[in-house]
Amino acid sequence: MRTAVGPIQLLRMIISGTENCMDNDLSLNRRRLLQLGVAGGAGLFLAGTGTALAAEAEGASPLHITDMGSGIEIFTMMSSVMVGDTVYLATRNIEPMQVVGFHLPSRTVTSVTDVFGESTQALAVDPTGQYIYGCVRVGGGIGARLFRIDLQAPGLPMEALVDVADLEPFTMAISPDGVVFLGGRETGPKVRQYDPRTGVLSTLAMPDPSGQYGRSLLATRETVYFGLRARHPETGAAAAGLYSIDRSTGVSTSILPPELAKTSEIRDITLVEDQLVLVNGSIGAIMEVADPAAYQVLRSPINMGKLPREMNGLIYFAGAAGVVEYNPGTEKFRTVNDPSVVLGAVWGLFPYEGKLLVISAFGLVVEIEPETSVTVVHDLIQLGAPVGPQLAMSIAVGGGSAYVGGTNAIARHDLSSGEVRNIIGTDEAKDMLMAGGVLYTAQYSGKGIMAFDPAQPEKGLHLLSALPQGQNRPHDVLWDPQRARLYFGSGSDANVYGALTVFDPAKAVIESFHADPFGDKQQVRTIAQQGSTLFLGGEAVGRSQVLAWDLNTQSELWRLSFDSAPDAVCGLVVDGGRLYVLGYKGKLHVVDIAARAVVHSAAFPQLMRNWGSLSVINGEVYGVTSDAFFRLDKSTLVPEVLVAELAADWFGVPRVAVDEANQVYAIKGRNLIRISGLDTPRVAVTVNPRCVAGKVVLQVVVVNQESEPVNVQITTEFGNKTFTGVQPGKNAFHAFTTRSKAISAGEVQVEASRGAGTMVSGTSSVRYAISECG
Repeated sequence: MRTAVGPIQLLRMIISGTENCMDNDLSLNRRRLLQLGVAGGAGLFLAGTGTALAAEAEGASPLHITDMGSGIEIFTMMSSVMVGDTVYLATRNIEPMQVVGFHLPSRTVTSVTDVFGESTQALAVDPTGQYIYGCVRVGGGIGARLFRIDLQAPGLPMEALVDVADLEPFTMAISPDGVVFLGGRETGPKVRQYDPRTGVLSTLAMPDPSGQYGRSLLATRETVYFGLRARHPETGAAAAGLYSIDRSTGVSTSILPPELAKTSEIRDITLVEDQLVLVNGSIGAIMEVADPAAYQVLRSPINMGKLPREMNGLIYFAGAAGVVEYNPGTEKFRTVNDPSVVLGAVWGLFPYEGKLLVISAFGLVVEIEPETSVTVVHDLIQLGAPVGPQLAMSIAVGGGSAYVGGTNAIARHDLSSGEVRNIIGTDEAKDMLMAGGVLYTAQYSGKGIMAFDPAQPEKGLHLLSALPQGQNRPHDVLWDPQRARLYFGSGSDANVYGALTVFDPAKAVIESFHADPFGDKQQVRTIAQQGSTLFLGGEAVGRSQVLAWDLNTQSELWRLSFDSAPDAVCGLVVDGGRLYVLGYKGKLHVVDIAARAVVHSAAFPQLMRNWGSLSVINGEVYGVTSDAFFRLDKSTLVPEVLVAELAADWFGVPRVAVDEANQVYAIKGRNLIRISGLDTPRVAVTVNPRCVAGKVVLQVVVVNQESEPVNVQITTEFGNKTFTGVQPGKNAFHAFTTRSKAISAGEVQVEASRGAGTMVSGTSSVRYAISECG
């Protein structure tokens, strides 16, 4: 453990008779201090006779911060609409969000309109084709904000319309008479309506107060159809809901077919003539508008996904399996896209001149001829779409490269050349690490375990295994070098509970899977390890726990609850016999593993407004939040901020990665930074010029802030001095005679080293001002 020693502490140590490494002729003890007339203020560190000439200069072993540029830059999107011959796409996780117009006949990007916020799934065009409406989540406790873009005005300006409190918008629909309807995630999902003629926002209905969120909307002149993700009344698991809402009265009626009750949600709804087409994954229905009790259930062997669209009497869907065609006459399903063209996440599907336009999150507009699968790909980046820095999802380092995960890509930074290349991959790497020279990712949503081998880059980011039982939201991945296994902690949006997955990368198989290891539907948010024991950090609002898991018996050993339980355990590390537990918003607990008891608790919400994580680096416990990178004093649990004002734009849990040389990689703003010097000996340096017998004497004090002895080399233009074995908390002192009445400003260099065999050293430079004896 390092000991931070300040000037006053040092003076007390010296006065109390503590021995220090000094020149033999300048041994500094209580008598000598009194002889030298050392007083408070700038004189606390001084030795030797004479008068102080200028304020002392202080320094410490520096950390070196290297800005490596944007963590990840790419163009990707999350929603789209089509107006005439132009597709308009809303970008994702690039700030500000932009709506980009792509003109099909000319194959050109024709417009870029800045909006605000970061992304939206809620985008729609009004029946006149003049306005695009959207709703974007914004910060500051506002919720969301509705906007529109005038497609007929020069420059396609954006107009902010109204704030929508407490809403994370997921879906939007506009009725034939121009009223905008909104839905999304909030407490008690509502259908809200905005009338452009009056500018009034109001609530039409809240069909299911216990629901999780609104997922899909369709509006006619008389009725709004609302598909949502509800909760099973007994299990709490996700369950679909579907309601028709009378626009004139706000009365809601459930019209969900019983066969769809076990699916997690109604992902999408569209109107085909006088029928509703509903879909969620591999199940759906075609329902008569006039009589919702008259319906046909669709059960597809291929995942239909979402985005039902009709063209030439056939119905098309798009999702993880690609583009799926359903023939109502034959009741057959088939895929129509070329499998060699990877579409990734699809955020738009539009019939256009006998073809299907697929809007890929990879920044692609893909034309597909359904009968032949002939495909034409338009890369919007190459055609002028703006690329910007994204929110970071995850970070890893190893093998000479640093990796930053974003949406639909991972940036690979070559640490030697500085070259950055994007590895394209579907969706989001929520966590990732290097093991055995391979990058492994925990990929959301519903992808699972993926890998990138730098030795085989042509394979790209590829799937190794899906996570079982609907564990669509992986949170954390940990490498066990002794067993050569990967441990994944995860959660399920649909089933509520989390899981622990043990993966054997050599065989590329899941060795064991443990659903709901807590037994009370906590997600597994983070994992730490000590020998054959894993520690699982749970996530459940107000009741998150830590569970010890025996890898040999594959069963629970014990668990701990906390008096002030965090909403989630997001940081978990083992150091010595202690387990450090970091909770949401800065709740910290230290657990004595042998005693199975909490021995210390603290909180620092001012440093951790939401998420954070912990790491052990070179025997010290470090943490990172969106605001700061800090070292944790293991005796007081007080965080020492090492890098402040990170203002890191994370989409998820802030993390760091550590390379083979103990250099730390983190996010500052949206840039990747490297923090060097953590393993160099920490010393505090004080330089003070004094006037002794009419000559300037430069006095230097170096305090060892490590927990082990260090060697000190002091270098000045007036000479050098070496000290060996300066003990923890002690100091090295030397007075350099200049033989001059005046000296120019300069600097003192102090090199501190420690360790046997391979020495670890670092250099501090401390400047001093012009000094002159009167």
